[in-house]
Amino acid sequence: MRFDMHPLASGWALSEVNADVPGGMNEAGPLCRLAVRYLGRRPPPDPQAAIAEACAARLGRGARIALVHATSYSDDRQQMEGLADALASVGLRGEPCAPDHVHEGRLRLAGREGPIAGIVRFFPAEWLPNLPSAAWTSWRDDWCTPACNHMAAALVQSKRLPLAWDALGLDLPAWRSVSPPCRTPRWRDDPAWVRKPAWGRVGGGVGIAEAISRDESRRIRWSARLHPRWWVEQERFASYLMLFFGRLDADKGWTKQLHLGARRGNNTRMLRLLGPDTGFDSIGDWPQADALATYLDRLDQDGALPKMVLYNLNPADNYVLATMAGNFQDGKIAGKIQFGSGWWFLDQKEAMEWQMNALSNTGLFSRFIGMLTDSRSFMSYPRHEYFRRVLCNLIGRDIENGEIPDADELVGPMIENICFGNARDFLGLELGGSAAGSR
Repeated sequence: MRFDMHPLASGWALSEVNADVPGGMNEAGPLCRLAVRYLGRRPPPDPQAAIAEACAARLGRGARIALVHATSYSDDRQQMEGLADALASVGLRGEPCAPDHVHEGRLRLAGREGPIAGIVRFFPAEWLPNLPSAAWTSWRDDWCTPACNHMAAALVQSKRLPLAWDALGLDLPAWRSVSPPCRTPRWRDDPAWVRKPAWGRVGGGVGIAEAISRDESRRIRWSARLHPRWWVEQERFASYLMLFFGRLDADKGWTKQLHLGARRGNNTRMLRLLGPDTGFDSIGDWPQADALATYLDRLDQDGALPKMVLYNLNPADNYVLATMAGNFQDGKIAGKIQFGSGWWFLDQKEAMEWQMNALSNTGLFSRFIGMLTDSRSFMSYPRHEYFRRVLCNLIGRDIENGEIPDADELVGPMIENICFGNARDFLGLELGGSAAGSR
């Protein structure tokens, strides 16, 4: 289970619980073991190993286990491949598959047909009704095949669970102590309360008027009125959370990253059919300058502005963010507020060049910390090589045009630092030496 916690003036508060498919097993297991080699620490318990040992104890050696997940998601596939390795280490056979490959205790997959002894479900429960009728009926009615993360586990993920605690006789003192007041949605809007989908897991569909469009707010309002059991209202957290986290980051010397400009879940029909994060997100076009300036200025006035990277998804705002970063440099930390590289729809050649040109036209390009990556997926790391090629091509073209000096002793170190050295120094990474030369 993953608990999303938020600090308030009154203490810690719980926003939601991801009890269904929280993920993170590769990060908590193999990645931690890799990291502790360099940190000299003892690794935390490995969830994949714990699941494997529990399956072996329950099902016996040699058992065949279906690892059910959304097969089109490379991140989920990585989680299941890692779990399959853990199962193999204790004499079990993990079979990565989609939910409609499992029916009445059997695997129906070409070349791998046959009975299964158990199921590990890594496919979100709220997506199951979108399966073909026969597949969904099988999942709904099969209560006999032993399962890790059984369908019943999804019940505690509903944000409406607090409304039923007393009726179910659930004590849960720790959980109750950090949960915000909840209620069934009211007909009228109340700025002190936030509407949330009962089964949402990724932050989509949350009714915060300041963060969504009027059309989206209207859609959420009417859906909550017509289908109140699909929604819950939570008492709104204090608005200073972003300031609170900013002060914590500044105190620790950490770097804050803000990703601005995404518009999520735009196609309602496909959202209902396939769920969130299935290819129907896009670039938003709401104003960024006023809110961002107010936020940075407030932290700066308090002497609590941390190092920060501003990532922009709308290329129309490139110069807004590039110049905004220049307002809050302090002369002590080189490039303290960074205009970050192109991300998501903009991490391709043309948009990378737009970002780098906007930065070099308005700021100090030599202090740029370069490309970011999606740490959830090892497959995303090659984009750093792609970035390096785009960067070198851009600079090489400027040299050929006579716009910057054709001098290796000047350009070479700048490229090395943009690709590695600046990020190492800016983030305070202790790597046991410089691979890029601290020139």
